[in-house]
Amino acid sequence: KEKYNLIKTMKDEGFYYYQISDYLNNHTDYKPERTEKFSPQQVWGLYEKMRRRIERLKNLNTHILLMNMD
Repeated sequence: KEKYNLIKTMKDEGFYYYQISDYLNNHTDYKPERTEKFSPQQVWGLYEKMRRRIERLKNLNTHILLMNMD
């Protein structure tokens, strides 16, 4: 989650995925699981997967709240 928050903050500030991957590789202790360095595609994948997960959980919570109101 910390990694996602860093990526999201940088993305919101206007950084491109290749700039974020450079930052992750050179200025943090984060390491990708299967490769030596982060690629822009990996950063995009991390960002998109977590964004979709958060959106899905929001929708689920809304659905549960609506069901409890009945």
